[in-house]
Amino acid sequence: MPIQGVGKESTGQQGRLKKTEKMLGAWQISLLAIVALGTVVPVVRSSKPGGWFDVDPQDKGLRKALTFAMLEYNKGSNDMYKRNIMNINKAKQQIVSGVNYEAEVVTGLTSCLQTAPKNEDCPFHTSPDMLKRSVCTFVVNYVPWLNQIKLISKRCSNQKRNGLQLRLS
Repeated sequence: MPIQGVGKESTGQQGRLKKTEKMLGAWQISLLAIVALGTVVPVVRSSKPGGWFDVDPQDKGLRKALTFAMLEYNKGSNDMYKRNIMNINKAKQQIVSGVNYEAEVVTGLTSCLQTAPKNEDCPFHTSPDMLKRSVCTFVVNYVPWLNQIKLISKRCSNQKRNGLQLRLS
């Protein structure tokens, strides 16, 4: 036969323990949520619409944009030989209605004439008189779901032997 008051006391203690456990569980979940939000918020801030942020040089969209930019550049060039990208110095993207890509690249003359097919693999010239490198900045708008791409701007400059730069476009 249970003693009066003892059973109630243990039931009361058990109830308080359960409430304490629930409060600790809620507190731990809250702390975990705060930590998780703290790591997610900076990512959200950097990718807000309209903001520029760095993009990996291997990004497929960037590669497509730069391929298009070089095709357009070569169409308007007076060089006898095609130019191609030797190095991507920096690249960033902006989420708009589509994606704007801005990239600073180093270009060099290839051994392919301007009349060569556009998908031909063209090695770079190696002779000293043909090592004409340019630093170009391209801005390309790419809307993949509409398969639209447009060269917004291009600025290029040649590095002269005496260290002065000559603006090309």
